[in-house]
Amino acid sequence: MIRNLLALSCLTSVAFAAEPALQQIHPHGGQRGAALTLTLRGYGLEADTKILTSIPGALTRLTPEKKNGRELPLLLELAPDAAAGVYPIRVETTSGISNTLLFSVGPFPESLEDEAENPTEQHL
Repeated sequence: MIRNLLALSCLTSVAFAAEPALQQIHPHGGQRGAALTLTLRGYGLEADTKILTSIPGALTRLTPEKKNGRELPLLLELAPDAAAGVYPIRVETTSGISNTLLFSVGPFPESLEDEAENPTEQHL
């Protein structure tokens, strides 16, 4: 009887373990041949998280500043001959596989655009 309860308890804890979830990737893209810090943000990013991606390049895990399972920094060295395009990235943990986010690779450097403070304002 106790053995059955223990087995049921173990199965219940595994069944209710949350799968990892990716919410954000930063930056969203990079220039082929460049090295950059790629940060995945989400939930359930454990110490033994496995990265699943076809991004053409080398990924090296970096030590996160906060060890709360919500951020995973990586060094991404994009291949110089990488084909321009959009590549999926997701993670796998003992709790399951995450959703997919997309990372773009292109021939030019990535840059963020600043939004105008007042979009109706016209400059002469």
